[in-house]
Amino acid sequence: MGAWRFRPQGALGTAAGEVEEPARNIPRAINQVLLRILIFYVGAIGVMLIIWPWDQVGTEGSPFVLMLVGLGIGGAATLLNIVVLTAALSVANVMTYSNARVLYDLAASGQAPRFLAHTNAHGVPVRALLLNSGFVAVAVLLNVLLPGKALVILIPVVVGAELITWSIIALSHLRFRAREGAGAFKTPLSPITNYLCLAYFALIYFLMTQDPASHAGAIALPLWFCGLLIVGSLLGRVRR
Repeated sequence: MGAWRFRPQGALGTAAGEVEEPARNIPRAINQVLLRILIFYVGAIGVMLIIWPWDQVGTEGSPFVLMLVGLGIGGAATLLNIVVLTAALSVANVMTYSNARVLYDLAASGQAPRFLAHTNAHGVPVRALLLNSGFVAVAVLLNVLLPGKALVILIPVVVGAELITWSIIALSHLRFRAREGAGAFKTPLSPITNYLCLAYFALIYFLMTQDPASHAGAIALPLWFCGLLIVGSLLGRVRR
């Protein structure tokens, strides 16, 4: 895996295991991520709200397109589509790396089928990449079979999976700090920030239960979590 190394910011967590001098580079990368979120996300929304009336955002079309048209920029929709497609390709690149990396690590530690731990001569986990690509192909197929509906179906399910993932990360961080202490990676306001994150995730799940379009994800989330607990318990007994 050492030869297969690039550092997309979105894959910071999964790339942390390959970073040289982590005590110095990981905090620096985290600070850069926060700065970029403030500039490209919060900053972009702030500029949009300054230029376009806030009470008309999302009512007549894409707010960014409306803003660009209002500024007299021709071909605003085309320009925005180029930006969106570029961002989507960037996310796909990050997730392809992250998913293959996670599958490889799980297989190497005995928590996934061993054949996924195979790498080629350049250290690339080809089998994990192919499996990840298969799931991408399924998503594309769903979009072909259910045009205009696949995204609506998948988004609540993905949000539910993210809530499980990040809740476990927050809980793991609490337990890790209780056992190991802060060490070289100090978190401001910890452990209060962990509890704030968990409360925010609970709020998101509550909102999912109130939105008819998200009911599928709200129902799937506890079922999926219980399934993970059952499988994990069974695997633990088999190993013992």
